[in-house]
Amino acid sequence: MASSRSFFEIVGPGFLQCWVPSRAYVGSQDGGVADLTGQSATRLRPGEFLEIVADGKVDRGSDDGATVPSFPYFSETGRGDIVTGGKVPVIFGPTYEAETKLVARTNTGVMDADNAGGATAFAVGDRLCVCDVFAPDDLTNKVYRGLRKMTPVESAAGVIVCVGFVTRVLDNSIRFVSTLC
Repeated sequence: MASSRSFFEIVGPGFLQCWVPSRAYVGSQDGGVADLTGQSATRLRPGEFLEIVADGKVDRGSDDGATVPSFPYFSETGRGDIVTGGKVPVIFGPTYEAETKLVARTNTGVMDADNAGGATAFAVGDRLCVCDVFAPDDLTNKVYRGLRKMTPVESAAGVIVCVGFVTRVLDNSIRFVSTLC
């Protein structure tokens, strides 16, 4: 189970088996410097999903339901290239299982699977997509890229990218298995 201070934790098969290349972070605020150094109220949170943009770089997306592949930012202690080089490690795969707190929730902090403000519960087997969410420690800025349940219409249309399936629902987080399906 993720500790009270962590937002994202790999459960299996283990970090050493994941492909985690560093990609240049575009960043919409001041070239991304404040997002990377933690000096911004809306700094990147571990496990936040970043979209691939021009030239293989990554950035926060926008809109509800990402239409391009998104991959989680994974912060490691001692990674100097994050601050000095403006690059962030993102988990490209292979399939992994992780626990995350960056999920759709209301502005009171209650998890809300459909991101509509009604506290709809997540369920095992729910298909997941990326959207703007509140962080558990920041319920005023809905700018973090986390997970919400896909609607049946979105699943059938194939326009929104599915990034995984719920495997377990916990008190303040979900466990999911990744897959671009």
